[in-house]
Amino acid sequence: MYSAKMQVCGLITALSLFVCLGCGGSKVSQPASGSADSFVPLKDKPFSVAYADFNSDGRLDAAVAVKYAGIYVYFNREGHLDLSAPLIIRDLIEMPTAVAVGDFNGDGIQDIAATSEKFVGVAVNDGSGHFTNSGLHLNAPRYGFNMALADVNHDGITDIAVVGAMDREVYVYTSRGPLNFELKKVDLTGNAQQADLFAKTLSVGDIDNDGYADLIIPETFEPNVWLLRNKGASFSPAVILTTSMEQKVAYAVPLYYDVPTKTSYIAAVSGTADPKLEVITIGTSGAAAVAQRYRLPAGSPVHIDKISSTGTNNAGRLIITHDTALSFVSFDRDAITVSDQIIPLNSKCGGYGIMSAYNKDIHASLVVCRNTDGVAVVHLND
Repeated sequence: MYSAKMQVCGLITALSLFVCLGCGGSKVSQPASGSADSFVPLKDKPFSVAYADFNSDGRLDAAVAVKYAGIYVYFNREGHLDLSAPLIIRDLIEMPTAVAVGDFNGDGIQDIAATSEKFVGVAVNDGSGHFTNSGLHLNAPRYGFNMALADVNHDGITDIAVVGAMDREVYVYTSRGPLNFELKKVDLTGNAQQADLFAKTLSVGDIDNDGYADLIIPETFEPNVWLLRNKGASFSPAVILTTSMEQKVAYAVPLYYDVPTKTSYIAAVSGTADPKLEVITIGTSGAAAVAQRYRLPAGSPVHIDKISSTGTNNAGRLIITHDTALSFVSFDRDAITVSDQIIPLNSKCGGYGIMSAYNKDIHASLVVCRNTDGVAVVHLND
């Protein structure tokens, strides 16, 4: 149904860019509005944010990795993040650069994992928002700035994948029981097309609908995207998805798997001054191609988050974090809509390294700001 030769029947206006994949219907871009009306300065360089209900009150809380200070946990008070008095976990790991949440001891409670430039540590949550250092000190690739979590081997315990900016291997820790992990390194130098690797981000998702979480790793300085297929607690050799990207890829995320055509869809953002959203397709043969490109309304995209998704019609929304704004993408199996309307970030929030995650409980995006250092809550009205 869809291929690299998908028809374009778009209508470009001052308000929206609409592109129909296969021309299965018509859509109108929905305007996005909101404001970055809360900002908390953090002088010790925040790098990453993750969400979970840490105190079992049914509301989503936030954890921020602050490189020279520790992990800041902001609790949700009646639908609003309390930014005035965070819980600070100082002893988890030295100089954390990324934070993620998962259940690492199998008790059903969300714990915190953090990576630094060399190691990964885990803080165990007792269910009330009180954290204890597990004592785990797992080796990680050099200069790790991102991690992805999923139950890779289906044992009920969250596993850990970390990529390093100056390493040629991906470190995948699979659980052998509560707080017991086995390291499996995935070598990314075996492919003759690539002799070196510099990667800062990775994402996780079931690319081929086989029930196992796969890894997607874009390179930082090359227009390449790697796919690590999970065959059940082990990953096949790294494969370059495509070298037909126009510019280097900032971030890539699974979009959906189309069952009728047995085609995987991945969304990737690339470029700085003239950024694009590129839709990558992978067919049953494993061949990958850039199916479509869409111009984004703001520059320097650095992250994508899937803020909503439904099981019907492969529909959902993406929020893209740029260095000065947030923009939005709606998708389903018939069409992709890139909104031209953006939410400008507070001037204090601009600069390299912004990351965000969407908190559906407070209908807002918490953005990690690197100039001036801090966090901003961007409230969404659409």
